[in-house]
Amino acid sequence: MSSLPERPPINLDITLGALLIGTYISTTLFGFTSLQTYSYYNTYVNDRVFLRVLVAVIWVLELIHTIFITRTYYELSVINFGSFADFIRLPFVLKFSIVWSNSISCGVQAFFANRIRIMSGRWELAVICWSLSAVRYVTSLTAAAEEIKISVQTEFNGQWKWIIIFVLAVGAVNDILIALGLGFYLSRNKSGISSSDRVVNKLIKFTVQSGLITSVLAIAMLICYLSMPDNFIWLAIFVCLAKTYSNSFLATLNARNTLRSGLNTSDGAVVFNGGNTSSSLGSGIKFNSASRSRADTDITSITFSKRPTAPIAIEMSNVTSTKAEGDSRTKDNEIGDSKKGGPEFFEV
Repeated sequence: MSSLPERPPINLDITLGALLIGTYISTTLFGFTSLQTYSYYNTYVNDRVFLRVLVAVIWVLELIHTIFITRTYYELSVINFGSFADFIRLPFVLKFSIVWSNSISCGVQAFFANRIRIMSGRWELAVICWSLSAVRYVTSLTAAAEEIKISVQTEFNGQWKWIIIFVLAVGAVNDILIALGLGFYLSRNKSGISSSDRVVNKLIKFTVQSGLITSVLAIAMLICYLSMPDNFIWLAIFVCLAKTYSNSFLATLNARNTLRSGLNTSDGAVVFNGGNTSSSLGSGIKFNSASRSRADTDITSITFSKRPTAPIAIEMSNVTSTKAEGDSRTKDNEIGDSKKGGPEFFEV
């Protein structure tokens, strides 16, 4: 009578089991990415070509990344079933997925850094964030190349552990800088108009939350990699990390109509126009800000106009009506703050 098989020499709970959970979560997040991509193309048909192409590129990269990580799990659990040596020689497709993951992460970081440039009218912080993204991307390519050359994971950890730590640390720092920068410049665009300020507050909350999610995941992955480099818990976080970037990017794009609906006309006129607004997002929400007197303010009109090739913007303007006997004049006081410098608007 044959004896029962011995317990595997590797703890499957924290290796294959952890990777399975990470793969489940990652594929679920890809489902959300696909849903948001579909919603974007159905809703924002007049966005600029660059932005629509960028969304397509992000989705294709996510598709490739998802295929690679599911192939990794299939190879470890089915094709090489019982070969525990493969747990220290990670599949080639997983090593190459580092390229796709960091392409998504760095691309989204660069996109949000450009929003900082638009809102602030300054280049300094945006250039710092772009530089960090570029350094992270180049370093991740180096890590991927070395992972492919060195077949044994423990040997790679001995020689190149620092490069993984560097990539994760730079990514987390960049996420925090972007979140703080966006939050700061958004707060400066508060106009004193309650409807627009509510939208600004929502944007600040959303931006900070998005930056915190990605930075917390990067820090968690870094801690797991430093404390448990020989299991797959850090790897389970890695396969999900890129999906959080793409979903925050698409959620920002798709939130524009919801934010517009949050604007009310109780504090001023809302003008929808098709002006040539420079933005990294195509169509956006435009706020001008300055002090105003409430004494003689009322709503005179809501104007809709749109040119086919131009994005839609929402402009908050304070309309003051001065009425005299036999004479009625309407003065449109555009809300602007020349003391702040840079553009008088921010766009979502």
